[in-house]
Amino acid sequence: MSLQLYQEPVTPTGGHKSEGVQNVLGRPPLNWITVVLREAVQNSWDARRGDEPVEFEIRWWRPTKEQKAVLRDKVFTNEPASSPIREEISKHDFDVMVFSDRGTRGLSGPVLANEEAPAGEKRNFVDFVWEIGRSEDAGQGGGTYGYGKTSFFRLSRVRAVCVHSRCEWQGRLEDRFIGAYLGHSSPKLTGRSWWGEVQGGGIRPLTGPGAVELAAAVGMPAVPGKGCGTSIMMLCPRVEDLSREDEGAVGPPGHQQVLRTLAESLVQWFWPKMVALDGGKSAMRFRIFHEGQEFPVPSPETVPPFNVCAEALHLLAEWRRGKTLPSYAHGTVIECGRPRAVLGHLVMVKRAKKNRSPNSGDFGESSARELFAQAHHVVLLRKPMLVVKYLRGVRPPSDQMDYAGVFMVDHTQLGGEVEMAFALGEPPTHDDWVPETLENRHHKTFVRVGLRRIKEAFTEFAAPVS
Repeated sequence: MSLQLYQEPVTPTGGHKSEGVQNVLGRPPLNWITVVLREAVQNSWDARRGDEPVEFEIRWWRPTKEQKAVLRDKVFTNEPASSPIREEISKHDFDVMVFSDRGTRGLSGPVLANEEAPAGEKRNFVDFVWEIGRSEDAGQGGGTYGYGKTSFFRLSRVRAVCVHSRCEWQGRLEDRFIGAYLGHSSPKLTGRSWWGEVQGGGIRPLTGPGAVELAAAVGMPAVPGKGCGTSIMMLCPRVEDLSREDEGAVGPPGHQQVLRTLAESLVQWFWPKMVALDGGKSAMRFRIFHEGQEFPVPSPETVPPFNVCAEALHLLAEWRRGKTLPSYAHGTVIECGRPRAVLGHLVMVKRAKKNRSPNSGDFGESSARELFAQAHHVVLLRKPMLVVKYLRGVRPPSDQMDYAGVFMVDHTQLGGEVEMAFALGEPPTHDDWVPETLENRHHKTFVRVGLRRIKEAFTEFAAPVS
């Protein structure tokens, strides 16, 4: 079955136009590959189902002649004015990149934004496909804004994605498939477009066996058995963004460079999800495939300096259970005096610096290269255990040592208000804590005091022994 194009009209009261939607993330200091990876993994974690590990895969390949024909003739069957999609599909060889998760709920809930969800049911499909921004309680999840989805379009040179998801809806499994595009707006059109089934003047995703067949025909990975999950395909990914920003125009990086950078980015930002704590399993498993061949994702314990960070996280968990820290580590409770609250717990470790891989840190944002040179940073974490930021501390007295700390916000304090303060202090890209953006006076104090006391504790820990 072929999909139909729907272009969103501008209502009499206006609405979200494409240009504004694409600019909500601003100009983050991270490259767009990193931004979209953080958004995708965060979404997958927030959609986890049960206690089993979430499986997250990256697949990158050049579509076959048959897959290109399906994309041209069945998915993007027509296109808005000035759209480059069909020309790119018809005239050029191009790559696609797919992010997939398994062990999640998928994009569940109603398929239309004006449909009510039953009590306790999330509106994952509506939030990801239709809505821009959301107002749900953000403290316990990774995401707080609902703007990060635009990074998927930004990663595509033609601003086009395909989405396939299997979820449980109304007591049964349902597959859903839809295409989406962010183009140019006009006085009558917002520039947001979708390909699905046009009904009643609106648009719905293709559902049922047709969605499964279409996803398979374009090469998206199947959801095994009776499991659930989501796959997002980005056409013409901008892998050239992985070039170092301080080297000027050196041409696009090669396949091996891109794969290595993807693997290192997964370790850099999601190593807490790879670490098995308290004798259990790791919370997430990551895999990368290029043209069907698997590219290994290293364990953080084998990649300096994340081996030191992982050790600090292990020690933090043990210390909070009452175990004494070894001599090369120090733990401290980060507190706020007024209003009185425990903000979180910090464990810092100093270890002999291990040799880095010769190629590590060659690509990606500057923070990655700084870490690979020498660790003197504190990893900032909230309950979702996704790295928010590597907070730079003073340089150690010896360049032969790695100093690393892990700070975890205490999500139990004041009924979750402390966690909420740090969550709301994050920008849409969730890569910092910015107290100045908070309106609540207590929240602003929590974040400002927390950051200051983390830096003070790290400075004291890294000071030369007198």
